[in-house]
Amino acid sequence: MDYDRTPLPEVYRSARTLPSETMDVWGRAIRAMLPQTAPVDRVVDLGCGTARFTRLLADVLHASVVGVEPSLRMLAEREVRDARLARFVAGTAEALPLADGSIDLVFASMVYHHLRADAALAELRRVLRPGGHLMLRNPTRESVGEFTYVTFFPEALAIDVERMPSRRALVDACEAAGFALRGHELVRQRFADDHADYYRKISLRGLSSLLLISDDQFARGLREFAAYCQSAERHEPVYEYVELFLFSRR
Repeated sequence: MDYDRTPLPEVYRSARTLPSETMDVWGRAIRAMLPQTAPVDRVVDLGCGTARFTRLLADVLHASVVGVEPSLRMLAEREVRDARLARFVAGTAEALPLADGSIDLVFASMVYHHLRADAALAELRRVLRPGGHLMLRNPTRESVGEFTYVTFFPEALAIDVERMPSRRALVDACEAAGFALRGHELVRQRFADDHADYYRKISLRGLSSLLLISDDQFARGLREFAAYCQSAERHEPVYEYVELFLFSRR
């Protein structure tokens, strides 16, 4: 999907922002999954979007971060402006503007299913140093149906089931490209403060699968989702599980 041809860049930050509690959870998960002895001085935030994970990577890993993003409008909306924290370049995973062996860690959040996997993984292996790491934060075919909102948007779920890799397929593709699996877990994150916040986020249509369905399909699903969120007993925070994979470059 070419995000610059969609309304996504302007709504992404509001629709996809995560509570500070959740960012703390991800900071701990990222640090814990990486080997304690692994040097992580140079990090790529691949498909960084509006840079919602860029500051976290810089702070938690005490690293120099490069955000790589193909959408100029997404970069224009980025949350990080301080050049001391990160620098940003326009580029794609299949043609990274980075030197061979120059990176210790590539982190990619909700990106893998948008890539041409064979070309992208070969390019990621090129820019990683030997022993460097690739970390993928991404749903798979096994987990994408667990997000509550998709119950109300079956057409969007069908799109995600089609484009998401299975866990086995993702691991097999990475191993075939010269990576070794080092870790995998499902991380429980707080996505919304309550169901009013959940409705607000989904109503912004900030998920690419919701943009790919028709306006009528989205409107119908949103009406049903609103009724669900307005139920009297639904004032608690909304939690969900997102998968995290770690590979090392052989």
